[in-house]
Amino acid sequence: GSEAGMLKLKLPAAKSACGPLILVNRQHPLPDEAGKLYLDKCAEQLVPVSAADQEVRLQRAAACALMRLLQHLQAEQQLKPLSGFRSHQEQQELYASSLAEHGEAFTRQYVAWPGCSEHETGLAIDMALVLPQINYLTPEFPYEGICQRFREAAAAYGFIEPYPQGKESITGIGHEPWHFRYVGRPHAALMSEKQLVLEEYLAFLHQATAEGKSFTTQAAGQQMRVSFIAAEPNHETIIQVQGNTPYSVSGDNMGGFIITEWEG
Repeated sequence: GSEAGMLKLKLPAAKSACGPLILVNRQHPLPDEAGKLYLDKCAEQLVPVSAADQEVRLQRAAACALMRLLQHLQAEQQLKPLSGFRSHQEQQELYASSLAEHGEAFTRQYVAWPGCSEHETGLAIDMALVLPQINYLTPEFPYEGICQRFREAAAAYGFIEPYPQGKESITGIGHEPWHFRYVGRPHAALMSEKQLVLEEYLAFLHQATAEGKSFTTQAAGQQMRVSFIAAEPNHETIIQVQGNTPYSVSGDNMGGFIITEWEG
């Protein structure tokens, strides 16, 4: 594209820890002080997922998508959003109480280390099938009925199941059929089509966009162009996008930015 139609964005390094595609795990914890300012900015966008669940909050885009998904399935009475955003302190308390109650093996498998939990981003939600008794840490969310319909429709609303069976060695987290993560459309569609977890998907994106290449793909019936830029650690990163197409920029929490531009 010509210089004239280009938009210039200036992104501070700390912002590479923000956005729907950030990877958060033991190898890639959430950043400390400098990055926290940005995370707090992301967290200012937290809203309740529904009128009935004021306590359960997500980042605005994720909360709206979840509401639409539940309405689409007419499942508001059958499925309950159980746990969304948790502060660092809440995650610490949950880890400590699980350790005391269930021991180390269980806790390491099902509760993320504080600072390494997707719940601290406001992008992850634990869902539960509504039953007389709901287990808060490992709720029922079977691969059948309304739960499976939710799972199959999730990608169209920007959600993935980040901890599926068979990927434990990659994610470092046990199989969690109840845990869903907002990555936004159309990345969710592409991940579910390729059956990749976020770790694998980011590795694929980094590879496909190495040496400044970009790649174009169809996802959810939309043409998108994806490129990757490493963050400048000590000063702002300048990113150029087409001025006349919708775009989104997300950090990856691995020191870079993923730029998605929708074409046509």
